Amino acid sequence: MTTTAEKTNAAAPAIIAGGAPTQPWSIRIENVSKKYRLASSGRRELNENFRDAISSAAKSLFTRRTNPDDSPLNANTEFWALREINLEFAKGDTVGIIGRNGAGKSTLLKILSRITAPTTGEIRYRGRLTSLLEVGTGFHRELTGRENIYLNGAILGMTRLEIRQQFDAIVEFAGVEKFIDTPVKHYSSGMYVRLAFAVAAHLRTDILVVDEVLAVGDAVFQKKCLGKMQDVASDGRTVLFVSHNMASIQGLCKSAVLLSQGRVVERGPASDVIDSYLRLAVDDGRTIAPGAFDLTHRQNSYTPSEIIIRSMRLRSADGQVTDHFRMGEGLAVEVECTGFRRFPDSTLGITIKSRDETWIGSFNTAMEGFQFGSGADNDEGWLRCTFKGLHLNAGTYSIALMILRDQRNRADFIDRAGTFQVVESDVYGTGYPMHSRFGLLYLDGTWERVAPE
Repeated sequence: MTTTAEKTNAAAPAIIAGGAPTQPWSIRIENVSKKYRLASSGRRELNENFRDAISSAAKSLFTRRTNPDDSPLNANTEFWALREINLEFAKGDTVGIIGRNGAGKSTLLKILSRITAPTTGEIRYRGRLTSLLEVGTGFHRELTGRENIYLNGAILGMTRLEIRQQFDAIVEFAGVEKFIDTPVKHYSSGMYVRLAFAVAAHLRTDILVVDEVLAVGDAVFQKKCLGKMQDVASDGRTVLFVSHNMASIQGLCKSAVLLSQGRVVERGPASDVIDSYLRLAVDDGRTIAPGAFDLTHRQNSYTPSEIIIRSMRLRSADGQVTDHFRMGEGLAVEVECTGFRRFPDSTLGITIKSRDETWIGSFNTAMEGFQFGSGADNDEGWLRCTFKGLHLNAGTYSIALMILRDQRNRADFIDRAGTFQVVESDVYGTGYPMHSRFGLLYLDGTWERVAPE
């Protein structure tokens, strides 16, 4: 591995540790692509990592050999997990990497962390980099917690004195004082992730790469980790954070990168990119027009394992199907269902959430005393719920739909059936500029002067 900033040929991809920090960037990604071969042709892909090679060899012992020509997947079947990624991160950046499952987020982080090599392109970075991509990354199971702290520090190029100076803080943060001299193979997954994160965050590195590993911890630990990453970022270090929790991305990251099908589709302020992600998350074949969603192309894991909720439409106060609404405007949610005759006592519920998954409120047929199957001539049809005024502030919101057979058992559920936008409007009639910074809801009140008592 070279320490110069000289470019390499695309045919010989490399991850390059940059020289002296004479430029503001901390990580530079240039034309990086990653290709995987989906079928075996008797030869192993050159950039396959060691763990994958061992796993493939083990699987082959229990797999019946077939003629590659008889398989629909042949040696030429390729999958590009990343295509032509060009990104640059400055020192002190806190960047969220977001996207749907399979978008290429984990592949990008593995390349950044030097776990696997890019097929083409190169990555340059300045300073020490440490990554936390899965529970216990870099730990030796037979070694104790204490020994693993020193081992990880040595791998990062730190001296024993530097590690010793941070040792007490690491152990205290992880909360494993009683087990620090116990082999980590006896640790629970929670202890594993606490110690792994503590090591990554406290040992002096210039770049910290964190995947969705924090989901293993409880809510208190996750909050503690987010606070620590904010401290790391405020200290001038670069943090790249992958998460499906938009509240965490919003709270920690100044900017974000949205990946889709292995490509960068947007980079900008975290708030703007999150809005784009929420729209993209719904646009998986469901959106047939703005405000109209086909919900039949999915699996239903709840009994009776059939698609009961079939589609949804959103209408404005003037009856137009749309996904944009002005603040203070009414909203009608129309849901096409089946099962009116077969499941007449079921309950249809609607939940509205903010972009960071905050539960704003729910309303269902039972609350109003409306019978799901009452008066239905057919087993299929539409139900409409009209909200006269939601008092939502400007922003992006999502709708979840649910069918309950009784008070506890679901018959169908869609967490993100569709999204809609609330745009700013003069709700007070004074021309006062409204903004999402005032909260999720806008308050409708009056002011008056009162005499002293």
